[in-house]
Amino acid sequence: MILRPLSPDNITEYADMLYVSFNFWYWKHGWGRDYFTCNPHETAIFYQIYNDLTPGCNIAAFETKSGRMMGACFYHPREHHVSLGIMSVHPNYLGKGVGRSLVDHITDYADRNGYKACRIASSAINMDSFSLYNRSGFVPRVTHQDMVINIPATGMGSAPITGQGKVRQATLNDIGGMGEMEMEVSNIRREIDYRYAIDNPRQVMHASVYVNDQQTIDGFMISVKHPALNMLG
Repeated sequence: MILRPLSPDNITEYADMLYVSFNFWYWKHGWGRDYFTCNPHETAIFYQIYNDLTPGCNIAAFETKSGRMMGACFYHPREHHVSLGIMSVHPNYLGKGVGRSLVDHITDYADRNGYKACRIASSAINMDSFSLYNRSGFVPRVTHQDMVINIPATGMGSAPITGQGKVRQATLNDIGGMGEMEMEVSNIRREIDYRYAIDNPRQVMHASVYVNDQQTIDGFMISVKHPALNMLG
């Protein structure tokens, strides 16, 4: 196994590997349909956004003889921590230590560079990844609920929502307040990420803030709308 960062020449192979690995996992665990319903090449948006955010901060595993991509993971050094991004391993290479090698590379990076924490948001329904991260020393700190919202073709309706008038599109002037709020809630700051979402260079993201009567930020949300990824976060 050879570990090295992804290069632009690997984007197509990475997108195919991501597409296959996610769809395989969800079929295997009873989802009953593909996770990605887009064209395989459209999953390259993950590489594009993650590489925009933190250029070159990724690691991929390649089979020594064939040179085929076995798996890959992104990571994001931030003000107070290193965040693990999306992890994927091709189904042909499951159980061969690929995921553990990728995680170890990133945690070693965090240790070498003096970061006090390495963090990841992982779904509890994926016990394979939960076990991997647990064996690598990660400890659960907070539990969140995954939700899938099925939106009718006619939309969600037009009933008034309490507080809706306090929600507006985020601007660059909100970055400091967003950072302060997340620091208070989660003890991290990711101002690079907020700025990227607000600038929206690939025209797929949207950032909103909830402003209280004192004109300070009580909440914010970043969403993505793309054929490969529709998500509220």
